[in-house]
Amino acid sequence: MHSTQNKVGKIVGRKLRGQSGGIDALIILAIVIAVAAIIALAIMRMGQSAASATRAQVLATVGTHYMTVEVQVLSGKLNQLYVQYWPENQPNNIANTPGSCYTNSTGSTPVSSTGLSLYSGQSAVCYFPLSTTPGVQYSYVIIGYDANGRVIQLSRGVFTAGAS
Repeated sequence: MHSTQNKVGKIVGRKLRGQSGGIDALIILAIVIAVAAIIALAIMRMGQSAASATRAQVLATVGTHYMTVEVQVLSGKLNQLYVQYWPENQPNNIANTPGSCYTNSTGSTPVSSTGLSLYSGQSAVCYFPLSTTPGVQYSYVIIGYDANGRVIQLSRGVFTAGAS
């Protein structure tokens, strides 16, 4: 009889271990699913914020006294546009230089670059006055502000001022 009880105890012990192992597996599976869901939500949020970010294509041309900037908004909204420039060999005490812009909606009437309101697909041509010394090399940055007031660097480069 003693041997039968040992066999029964071993069988019962196995069933209990198997059941607890099944519960452990379910708990681990639930944790994995929860972590995967959290990661998926985080990735979706990053995608949404990237899609709502303002992006623009910019072409800058430097003349004797003006920089011409053609800007086309690819996504988002662009509220303001500025040029910052400084001599290459001096510390950059940068000030935002506003300009005059022409858009499809304003036609031949200029609007200040501080009052732009361009959405995806819209474009403008802006003229920024330059006060430069001929022959000196300058660095420049073209910046804009999006609908949330964030600063966006649209372009940067170097130019040498021509003769006046």
